[in-house]
Amino acid sequence: MQVCQPKVSAAQAITGGVIEPLPEFLTNAELEALIGAKSTRKQIEWLMESGWKFELNAARKPIVGRLYARCKLAGLRLQTTTADQSAWSLDLSKVN
Repeated sequence: MQVCQPKVSAAQAITGGVIEPLPEFLTNAELEALIGAKSTRKQIEWLMESGWKFELNAARKPIVGRLYARCKLAGLRLQTTTADQSAWSLDLSKVN
């Protein structure tokens, strides 16, 4: 009887087969690489000038979402929409 074993990627081999999920936000090193500056002030300036959405954490450091960064770097236009509240209404008039 043959046992089917999944192929192990190089990353899995290096980490002992464990794949850790990526953090939700870009790391400090990733922000530095993206922006080209270590200074928090310069990072914030670049993000604002480049039209990136970000938040500041309690330490006043910029926080950029990983999914947002991937979409932005891929050239996708991100839109925020809200559900149309007038599309339907709950009619309880016939409920006893």
